[in-house]
This record gives sequence, C-alpha cells and structure tokens, in this order.
Amino acid sequence: MAGVNAWLITKYGVETFDKGILLKQAFSWLMTGVTVAGIKDSPDLIEKVKNELSL
Repeated sequence: MAGVNAWLITKYGVETFDKGILLKQAFSWLMTGVTVAGIKDSPDLIEKVKNELSL
C-alpha cells in the first residue's frame, strides 16, 4: 500500500494522501469480507479433511 501512496503523491500531489488512506481502508474492508466468507465455509472443509485423513 505504500506504493499506492507514493504513486498518488507523485501523480496528484500531497493533497491526495487522504485518497491513499481511503483506498487502504476500502482494501481492508474487502479483505475482511473475503476472510469472513472463507471462515463461513471452513467447517465443511475441516470435516472433509478430517474424513479423508481418517481413511
């Protein structure tokens, strides 16, 4: 994300540093959603792996 901040600053100036912060926050929320969606499906995956390993 530091690269995004550097790119925004070089392209648009220091005033866009806030946009970099907003982009990082949006990316953070996106990754949180992906993680929650992955955890939601993980109990089935865990059971599947347990069953495969016990054979």
